[in-house]
Amino acid sequence: MKKWIIALLMSATLGGCVSSASRLPPRPALPYDAWHLGVMVPAYMEAWVETVDVVDTRGLRFLGAYTGLPVQGRTTRGWSGGNYGRKVVGADLPQTLYVRWQSLVEPQTYRAELVIPASAREQMRQRHRVDCKVPEAGYHDSVLVGVAPAGAIRVWLIGPCLKDLEILRAQAEVEPLGPYSGQSSGKYRPLSEQAKQYIQKNGIPYDSW
Repeated sequence: MKKWIIALLMSATLGGCVSSASRLPPRPALPYDAWHLGVMVPAYMEAWVETVDVVDTRGLRFLGAYTGLPVQGRTTRGWSGGNYGRKVVGADLPQTLYVRWQSLVEPQTYRAELVIPASAREQMRQRHRVDCKVPEAGYHDSVLVGVAPAGAIRVWLIGPCLKDLEILRAQAEVEPLGPYSGQSSGKYRPLSEQAKQYIQKNGIPYDSW
């Protein structure tokens, strides 16, 4: 009787483990350890990224995958520069990005839902031949989001020793709650003195993005 009870308990325990394991999402099927997410702005067009949330191809959501200061580009007109950003650890390839940021030069708060094309994810899986010894060279393993005044958005795939690929253009909408989802009484982060001086002298080139 005692042996039967022990066997029954072990069976229930193992069954519970199997059941729990079966509910876990599959591991990311990536050819590298993790992909990167970056955000950039044109030079002097300062912004504050409240959040970029990621939904991957398994439907898992990664909140705040990118927050804070974006990288400034090399030019004010058009797009130039950017970097690989931050690793989105544990995520499979991106399906949707939810972006919310403060355009400090206006100031205005914007939000956007960016659906990543399946063709872009296929590009992220492919390895290209390159004459380069940088680790993981040959993969477009970073998603770079460019945000600009008036809510202009561009998205590229970038990677070591590879040409940048533009995959998406979008227009964000104004966030009706304002900065910080209405928790700051409408107050924005301060603009740097350098950006203030540039805007006062040159204005904002809205038609260049």
